[in-house]
Amino acid sequence: LEATAHTALVPYLQQQQARILDAFAPGSAHLRVRDIVGDNGLFITPPWESTQSTIYSANLIEHLIDSLRKGQRVLLLGDAGQGKTTVLKQVFACMAEHFLKASSQNAPLPLPLYIPLRELSAFRGNALELLWTYIGEDFPLPCEDFIALVRQQRIVFLFDGFDEIQGEITQQIINERAASKLFACTSVLSCRKSFFDSYLSM
Repeated sequence: LEATAHTALVPYLQQQQARILDAFAPGSAHLRVRDIVGDNGLFITPPWESTQSTIYSANLIEHLIDSLRKGQRVLLLGDAGQGKTTVLKQVFACMAEHFLKASSQNAPLPLPLYIPLRELSAFRGNALELLWTYIGEDFPLPCEDFIALVRQQRIVFLFDGFDEIQGEITQQIINERAASKLFACTSVLSCRKSFFDSYLSM
């Protein structure tokens, strides 16, 4: 990551970090996300297993960050209230902290972007242009640089709530959304397990 780009991205990431961590935690009127996530937070990572039903003792957050560093895509399934959003925000907090502490020469973790899918208005068309429409107003670099960073896997995405996407729910529409090249980006995508079982498992 070029030094000028890294320098420009630091205040942007700090702004995103403050916005996410200062929000109220899901289901709470007094706890902030920053009280829940982070090294001293209250969040206890739930037990998890792979699609092969193998139960892992490895920390879920570390596993997800390692997967993102390797350019992988992960589908994070869980029941309502099990902590999917909090897991994504914990991953964001860890990756953001590492990025902010590192210099551009130290090959920091990729820049994490948390994207609540209920806030995206469209899923058809060029995936990177769709993402740019969502983040471009605040992003400190031009669109061409954003696209280059995504393709170089210097930006990774935390897509929250496939089951919360606004609009009509039909199998055809859900299939079209699932086929979006948006989800070909290096990312973690969260979804309710019941929604996945009903509409996506095939």
